[in-house]
Amino acid sequence: MKETVIGIVTFLVFYYFNFIILAGISSVLLPGGDAFIKSYVDPVYSGIAALAAIVIVCTCMIMKKLDEVLRELKKGKDEESENV
Repeated sequence: MKETVIGIVTFLVFYYFNFIILAGISSVLLPGGDAFIKSYVDPVYSGIAALAAIVIVCTCMIMKKLDEVLRELKKGKDEESENV
């Protein structure tokens, strides 16, 4: 459940960051142009936000799994040292 919340929050943060800040920067760097043509870039912003959210959620899940594996390895070493 925690990963889901992290993913949703990350998506929203990157989504609004892309639309507000990057759109402002691109309008300064590329003045003029047609709003219709610039609207083709909007799905790219959404894709960047979605990819960022997926990467962060997957990283959190991998770190959680690695912590479990390390705990099991330490537990096995402790049991092994008690038997010797």
